[in-house]
Amino acid sequence: MRLADPAGDVTDVNGAPITDALPFVDLTTVALRIDGASLILKVDTGGAIPSTLDADDEMWWALELAPAEPRSMTLYRLTVTFSGVTWKTINYDFEHNARQIAAQIDVDAGQLTVAIPLAELPKLNGPFRWWVAALWGGFNLDRPDASGDRVPDNDAAMFPDGSASALLTWDDLPPAAAPVGLGTIELPDDSAAVEELIARMPETIAGLPRATELEHHTTDAHPAAYGPERGPQGETTFTLYLVALDSTSPLNDWSPGTTGRDVITFFASGIDWTVEGVGRDGQLGWVRWHREDLLPGTSATRWTYSMAWAHADSHWYFTASATAPEQLDALVDAFVETSSVAAGREASDHRR
Repeated sequence: MRLADPAGDVTDVNGAPITDALPFVDLTTVALRIDGASLILKVDTGGAIPSTLDADDEMWWALELAPAEPRSMTLYRLTVTFSGVTWKTINYDFEHNARQIAAQIDVDAGQLTVAIPLAELPKLNGPFRWWVAALWGGFNLDRPDASGDRVPDNDAAMFPDGSASALLTWDDLPPAAAPVGLGTIELPDDSAAVEELIARMPETIAGLPRATELEHHTTDAHPAAYGPERGPQGETTFTLYLVALDSTSPLNDWSPGTTGRDVITFFASGIDWTVEGVGRDGQLGWVRWHREDLLPGTSATRWTYSMAWAHADSHWYFTASATAPEQLDALVDAFVETSSVAAGREASDHRR
């Protein structure tokens, strides 16, 4: 399957055109095929790919693979990185950890070919969606000269070409009251209001302290974590974790144009988890599920219980997870209570 892309359409991180972009950042065609036991990605660029880069420079070509459902979240991000004279391929499995894989990389002038073992992609057991991005400066969006190109420019492409998506629409969700009072509150719809709400979450939930020193807030992700635990390799996990995410951010791995209705219908599909309940409470969509997760750095697993909720037309959505159902209820209940208190304070301020 081959996709063409206009020449000269490289942009900066804000989507503004760049007239003097490096030619090998400009994608002109990308092709994807299966050959035996390998997935073959072939990328043609607007100029020859250099044989060396400065040690401080980094070029990425990223292949994103997602389930067939429209607006679905990425399953794998395969990145080919080039810096200095070193090439490597990383597979970001969005259920487990990122790791370097043994992919064959060939460069011929302005053409890059990567052969990825299908054994590295066990979840691709049917039609899937895909797109390719070229990124000068890697994912360092703070770099002044960071730039990139994407194919397709908007939504993802289907593989195989012409295959049908497994459609699940907002109207397929049954009308049902949202759990734990979520249908009784109004959700914030901009980064400042979301950040303020998450900042007001309590210092303790279900007897577990908030781990504020381990939270990482950005303009597109606002978390609240409780009960930090240290893994066997020093990594940190949490007993309770709530996060508000902006679906329009490229760092949150959704297709362009995704809204709350798309996020909720994706989680309701139960691609790699067991759905316990789902519904529409007016314009609020919600879904609850559980799955068995591999603990980082070990072969051990534990059950994770999760919930997601969002307003149908908002680009902000919320997810919560815990290691037990009653802990999940306590976390969501604290979110509802915090939202209610914030709404009451705003109403009081308005009356004054």
